[in-house]
Amino acid sequence: MHVPRRFALCCLFFIGALGPVRATPPDFGPNVMIFDPSMPTSQIQKAVDAIANQQIPNQFGPQRYALLFMPGTYGTSDTPLNFQVGYYTAVAGLGSSPKDVVINGSIDVYNQCDASGCVALNNFWRSLSNLTVNVTNPSFGCHTGEFWAVSQAAPMRRVHINGLATLMDYCTGPSFASGGFIADSEFDGSTVINGSQQQWLVRNSKLDGWSNGVLEPGVLGRRECSRPVLPPSAKLRSVYHAREQPGDPRRAIPIRGRSWALQGIRTLGAAQLGGHDLGRWAGCRFFHLY
Repeated sequence: MHVPRRFALCCLFFIGALGPVRATPPDFGPNVMIFDPSMPTSQIQKAVDAIANQQIPNQFGPQRYALLFMPGTYGTSDTPLNFQVGYYTAVAGLGSSPKDVVINGSIDVYNQCDASGCVALNNFWRSLSNLTVNVTNPSFGCHTGEFWAVSQAAPMRRVHINGLATLMDYCTGPSFASGGFIADSEFDGSTVINGSQQQWLVRNSKLDGWSNGVLEPGVLGRRECSRPVLPPSAKLRSVYHAREQPGDPRRAIPIRGRSWALQGIRTLGAAQLGGHDLGRWAGCRFFHLY
């Protein structure tokens, strides 16, 4: 039976909205992997490492992958789940909030090296969304932390990173990187290291701090930041209008702060919310999938 692509995508994105449903998921094909917290960490590790080993150098290949995590906790302090993300790979949690999927480990993108050196300038076309990472990789030496050394078309959305986070792979040089995007996210436990990144945009996110700027980093709708965002960064306290990527159509679009920060108390008045603006609901009719 032919299933329209739009219908299939709606099914995929609504898994999270339904909560921890344990019914047998539909078959999305071999390139969509859905992990369950009951699976052994070693089994998940083997699967994600196989995809990473294939996709990290596969810039011009036809393969595409989605690595999806059902609500629950993956990895432990003793046996963390650490893996890299290569080209054309989307990693996402299927909960209604980033808090529903917790990865004890790290999900990383490192420099690519050739005869001219090691840079992140070609690290395109991958994404990380809708989960929490408790950074756990103390045996990684210089690469201890959450490394997301990318350059364009590689967004972080709706993520909560607890621990060191860097947008530059400073472990191998010259470590050039060029631009990226973070939205609707939270970073705790460390100043975000911008390093060599250029033209990075952060929207509606909570930061413990931002290390530096190179050309034109920007922080928009910054509700909370314990330390200032340093020049040459541009800062706006609110976002006039923003729309998240298609997915959960009942997602609020806040003027400031994260859409999931006050989840579950949307019936409270503005005064009780401490001035937070929860935005408005955006239904399916606002989105078109092709």
